[in-house]
Amino acid sequence: MKIENTLEKEVELAVALKVGNEEYNTVTIREVTGLDEEAVSQPIYKKNPIGLYHELVYRCITEVAGLDKPITKNYIKSLTIGTLDQLAYEIRKISVGDDYEYSEVCPECNTRNEGVINLADFIQVEKGNRTIDISLKRGILVNDKRIKDITLIYPTGQYQERAFKESASDLLNKKNDDFSIPKFGEITSSLVYSCISNKEELGITTDIVKSMSTIDRKDIAKKLQKTPGLKQIIEIPCNKCSNDKIKHTVNLIDFLL
Repeated sequence: MKIENTLEKEVELAVALKVGNEEYNTVTIREVTGLDEEAVSQPIYKKNPIGLYHELVYRCITEVAGLDKPITKNYIKSLTIGTLDQLAYEIRKISVGDDYEYSEVCPECNTRNEGVINLADFIQVEKGNRTIDISLKRGILVNDKRIKDITLIYPTGQYQERAFKESASDLLNKKNDDFSIPKFGEITSSLVYSCISNKEELGITTDIVKSMSTIDRKDIAKKLQKTPGLKQIIEIPCNKCSNDKIKHTVNLIDFLL
């Protein structure tokens, strides 16, 4: 949504936006305005942070270079989660800057650490493809044939939205409004099934996925956690003990909450 007299910036996407058979690598974003703040403060978003997240990114994209169709929210939701995080970070940066206040308890001495950092010094964008090939150790048994080589699609905003609706706390591994990929142990058959690119071609069903070995599900989880895009987990030092690697997941839209 373009608004006159706002700051804008071109962003090269970590993973391209795919519309039909075409891929688009560059979008233009703008800063957040009062209109956006009012839109995402509606009651519908109070218990739906994923919806708020997608709405904000959608509203602040003014152009997709080369796309001759109107930008839709479904296009935005089709981006990988890492790419959505990348856009949220760029929108935050152009709107309020890189300064970020954190608060995290040290797991070793139980001391709460608070401070301000510059996000540009900590988080980074990694570029890559939409899919990744993986060779399973045990394989998936389909019609008496064991399949070991499959192609995975990195989770998108569409899966993120569906997962949140199914379970607002458990499935997304949420912490401090962290919208990242679930860790193994919380990964579900639904996630595995939705991320297998060639499942119809191979005849893989949800029941077959449920029967997969733990070691294969674990390997898939590790692959999915390496999705290209924004790496927003930072390490901060403890003010009391010698622990200098307290992990903290950056909340990219905290300035709106």
